[in-house]
Amino acid sequence: MVYGPIYSIEDIAGDPHYIERDMICRFQDDELGEIAVPGFVPKLSETKSEIAWLGPSVVGAHNEAVYSDLLGLSEEELKDLENDGII
Repeated sequence: MVYGPIYSIEDIAGDPHYIERDMICRFQDDELGEIAVPGFVPKLSETKSEIAWLGPSVVGAHNEAVYSDLLGLSEEELKDLENDGII
């Protein structure tokens, strides 16, 4: 019979092997402080992977750009959607 340990998230985050293989990547966020995120899977020998951007730390940070620039909604339409509790 072959078996191994069952890791918790805490076990994985502290495991030297996971850390050495960049399976747990740590970043400094201006609002959240240090955060840990999963690395890329699978690891490919000829294709390097890199986390270039974590995304915004505030939900809705890009709402105006999406609603106005991409969807073409006017300022009045946005206010109506906000007043109706939609956004």
